[in-house]
Amino acid sequence: MIELNRPTFPCMNFVHMWMKIYTGHKMTRGPLNLIQKLDHPILMLHSREDKYSLPSRAEELYALCGSKSKRIVWFPHGGHSQLRYVDKETYDQAVSEFIAKI
Repeated sequence: MIELNRPTFPCMNFVHMWMKIYTGHKMTRGPLNLIQKLDHPILMLHSREDKYSLPSRAEELYALCGSKSKRIVWFPHGGHSQLRYVDKETYDQAVSEFIAKI
């Protein structure tokens, strides 16, 4: 929203509020503070081209993740939140295989 010169209020305020209600955590704590406690299966789908969630940070999160059942799938192309749009077949296959495994 900032990149597009759009106001973050009230949208981000609602996101923060619902995150706290549903997860019990504030977004300001960040994933690095919480991912070590994660014990549920997790599938991380990530693009090498993501400008917002940098690949190096995804690798760091994956390494810190406390889940015994975790997998990271890298996509060579696709912006933030556009992986399925760019490569639907690989995306769907990764999700299907992960679900079948767990």
